Amino acid sequence: MKAIKILKWTGMTLAALVLLTLSFIYGRSYYIFNKTYDIPLTEITVPTDSASIAEGLRQVRLLHCNGCHGEHLEGKIMHEDDKFGRIVSANITQKIREYTDPELYRVIRHGIRKDGKIAFVMPARSQYHLTDESVANIIAYLRTLEVQQHEPPLPEMDLKIMARTFLAFKIFEPEQMAMDHQAPRVSADFENNPLVHGEYLTTTICSHCHGENLEGSEMMQAPGLNIIFLYDREKFHHFLKTGEAATRKDAGEMSKMAREHFKYFTTEEVDAVYTYLKARLEDDVETVQAGLD
Repeated sequence: MKAIKILKWTGMTLAALVLLTLSFIYGRSYYIFNKTYDIPLTEITVPTDSASIAEGLRQVRLLHCNGCHGEHLEGKIMHEDDKFGRIVSANITQKIREYTDPELYRVIRHGIRKDGKIAFVMPARSQYHLTDESVANIIAYLRTLEVQQHEPPLPEMDLKIMARTFLAFKIFEPEQMAMDHQAPRVSADFENNPLVHGEYLTTTICSHCHGENLEGSEMMQAPGLNIIFLYDREKFHHFLKTGEAATRKDAGEMSKMAREHFKYFTTEEVDAVYTYLKARLEDDVETVQAGLD
């Protein structure tokens, strides 16, 4: 009789713990998606000339917006399985008509939607450092897009228990929650300064996949960019233009990125990225050597 009571109370305790854990997971994930951020709107002058619109298109390609939002920015199912659920990106060609220019500025730079809530998986940490001119040019280009109807219509996002668990216990944390929305941005004063220019480009473009410090990301399956030691300047140019890596012709996702997006880099920009990454590598070597000495 006593053993039965112990089993009964043990079962009730475990059930209560499970219920409490599930309540926390769903409550915390609900909070993450419904928290509003008081980030003031910024007035911005959006150009309408053809050169600015063309530059906006180039920026959209370099930032590989199409990778998440679809070839024509019509939105797409980014991920779907039974464990994590479904992640769906917005149809920009439709959504843009609901936003003012200051609201677009905020969602591009901060990853905060019109209603003040997060735009889930938006690369806010890297895009935060874009220049105002770049953001204005991107908006100028987006304003020219005709509405694209996704066929079949896109379903709603639906996160399952594992995804919500990752969010609740900060195994994955939306960038908008982790970043400082008031932090100084990297310098954009890069005229005739390839090191500064390279830092800007790697921060705004490369860091989303390769990590905030360019040391690699396990989640994104991207290596640290100290891999630059494999490349001389000529090989690096060749890689970013063709996708053919130093050690093999097909480097998987990186080769695809190069062929579809990084081909939009100018020669000057590729030089700047190479110069900056090489300088970082040499600094790392000097730091290690100083420690050994």
